[in-house]
Amino acid sequence: FTTLIPGVTLAQSGIRNNYAETEAIKKLKIERQMIYVPSQTWMYSHHPCITFFKQKLIAAWSNGMVDEDKPG
Repeated sequence: FTTLIPGVTLAQSGIRNNYAETEAIKKLKIERQMIYVPSQTWMYSHHPCITFFKQKLIAAWSNGMVDEDKPG
């Protein structure tokens, strides 16, 4: 374990859902939105990414008819 901020201990590997708010790190207030809902034809979404460009959030992903990265 490594301590980066006094009073906060972080694991060196793995993702943990053990957030503890401190004066140094505040929990963000977020809003969630669904940006894509699969249809009966295009059922698989993969490679999601999001970036901020020219004051806009840009989202992109790949889509497959049945399986991950299947041609067609």
